[in-house]
Amino acid sequence: MTPAPQMLLLGTLTLWAAITTPADPLHASATPPAPPPAAPSPAAPDALPGPAKRPAGPVEAFPHVRVDLAARRVEFDATVEARPLDPETPLVFLEVIACTPNTREHEALVLSRARAEHVHAALLLLGLTPGAPGSVAQRPSGIARTPPSGPALAVTFEWAAPDGSRSSAPPSAWIRDKATGHRPAMNPGDFVFAGSKTATSTDPTSGAAVTYYAAQAAGTLIGLTTFGDEAVAWRTVLSPETALDTPVWIADPATTPPPGTPVVVAIRPLDPPNAPAAPASGPPPS
Repeated sequence: MTPAPQMLLLGTLTLWAAITTPADPLHASATPPAPPPAAPSPAAPDALPGPAKRPAGPVEAFPHVRVDLAARRVEFDATVEARPLDPETPLVFLEVIACTPNTREHEALVLSRARAEHVHAALLLLGLTPGAPGSVAQRPSGIARTPPSGPALAVTFEWAAPDGSRSSAPPSAWIRDKATGHRPAMNPGDFVFAGSKTATSTDPTSGAAVTYYAAQAAGTLIGLTTFGDEAVAWRTVLSPETALDTPVWIADPATTPPPGTPVVVAIRPLDPPNAPAAPASGPPPS
């Protein structure tokens, strides 16, 4: 990772530490403290301060992103994206699970206004170390597939039904093979914290080089096919290029909530921390 994104993530972690960690009285100020007053009578044992505690439940670490340290869970807000379910475009194939605005809405299950680098930073707060996105390319000897690496994750959608009841399901419950009706394998551990990558572009006004988090610009917050810059990647390596892999996955209107439905996308690492998922490669069976 290049220095600029490292500084961004370091800054977010420093901010989080400042919010959740009590001030250290030994280092709070370089000014010598005033002489203490006369010693009061000893405090009762239950009046003595106890050890610092982690915040209970999810805490908003960044806009639209929450972290629950005790439960080792990251969650972010999203909405069901309308276009895959548009009856006038039934042949739109899915290429990402979750995208960022103005990127891949036409081929995504859900759209989130959470920034991809903030989700990355939130996973770092759980103590995870990112791996690397996968890749797929045509070689003279055939199609070369490199599975993504990183800590194994479980991804779950949570939403409210029209009657107010809460529901949850893996992304695979909303996806089916257009021809066979089969669902993709997306069990706990079938996603990994790949960590995307950084890229550099030139500012059109100043001409200065600008470094950015690729998954934010590309809309690959949670991948389905393998673009090579996913923040969270599906282990199965499937090319978005139809010349390499025939697209098969579509949104299932029978199980996907109505377009615009608010969704919480929950990400939970498997135990032990940083446990890698078993490698997987190749397109799913048809």
